Amino acid sequence: MRKGVFIAFLGPVGVGKTTIIKHIAWRLRQRRFVIITIFIKSYHGFSYIMWIFVARLIKAPKDLAPWYVIPTIFGLKKVARALATLSAYFDVMLYLPFKLFIILLLKKIGFIIISEEYITSTFLDYLLSWRDLKASIKTPLKILYTFNLKLKPDMTIFLDAEENSISKRWFTRKYGDPQKRYVELQRKILTHLCEIFSHNYVTIDTTHQDIEETVKATEAILWKTLLKK
Repeated sequence: MRKGVFIAFLGPVGVGKTTIIKHIAWRLRQRRFVIITIFIKSYHGFSYIMWIFVARLIKAPKDLAPWYVIPTIFGLKKVARALATLSAYFDVMLYLPFKLFIILLLKKIGFIIISEEYITSTFLDYLLSWRDLKASIKTPLKILYTFNLKLKPDMTIFLDAEENSISKRWFTRKYGDPQKRYVELQRKILTHLCEIFSHNYVTIDTTHQDIEETVKATEAILWKTLLKK
């Protein structure tokens, strides 16, 4: 039985992770690999439902992320603090353990699992919530820290691009407000977190690359990882 491989894609919002993963998954399937794609990030599942419900109550713009619009545009920091706290505990107690269990099971069976985002980015999101919203989430942060140390991907690929390039992609895809401060923090901090958690990672600068060029560069890196298994 072929040994399973777990690959995580990190990078700032709007850099093109979803598109690259879709192309990579298709190419690997053409080579007879069995691929499972998964998504792991904070504020999803039940947490997402909570944020969306509140955003609808206050009639927030639908094209903006609720965890951005509620505290920043509407100034409801106490509401956002409560939502962030509930989300953090839900994520570390239920959402993430379930997702991680699925990943470990699929890897043991022999699948190649490709994750868009991982607990590294989740840790960063809640670290920012703790700092900016003063959310009471020290315990979830400690748990996330442990998860990052103990459950490492076989390879982490960090897709990066210059700020102007990311802003253009946001505009093209109609993502709404580009949240430049958050994107810049992701660019600066995520790779440092990979180093802190001793993750095996490679950075690909996509600034001057089209989709095909980025896919080829990514595939070359992944192929080396797959040949080792």
